[in-house]
Amino acid sequence: MANPSVPAQNQPTGSGTEILKRWWADGVTNNTTVMIEGVDGHLYTVISIFISNGSATANHIQLRVRADSGSDYPHILRSQSIGGYETFIVNDRFVLTNTDDLEIFTTAAGDLRVYCSYIDQDWT
Repeated sequence: MANPSVPAQNQPTGSGTEILKRWWADGVTNNTTVMIEGVDGHLYTVISIFISNGSATANHIQLRVRADSGSDYPHILRSQSIGGYETFIVNDRFVLTNTDDLEIFTTAAGDLRVYCSYIDQDWT
């Protein structure tokens, strides 16, 4: 399968690899946390993200893409409220390319547990 984010003259001659991966963290707080750090020549398909609030206090999260490791931040979620001891699930697929980073940020200190499953296609 051709990599649509790479110009035709730079397409690989062989097939790439496709690996199911996961990222998780226990205790995400009010700092920006990089969930997937994009690497040039890779495509990432996010399958699902589970976010669990382990405290009685509600929290708000932002899930955003840092496009091409730059200063543009398209948001997947902006100020999504998660009540005390509740879970929020992102079940829509989306794609990151090359050096895009997937980041999560909470608006207050808390006790969030995050689990993300994704496919890493390596075209290098």
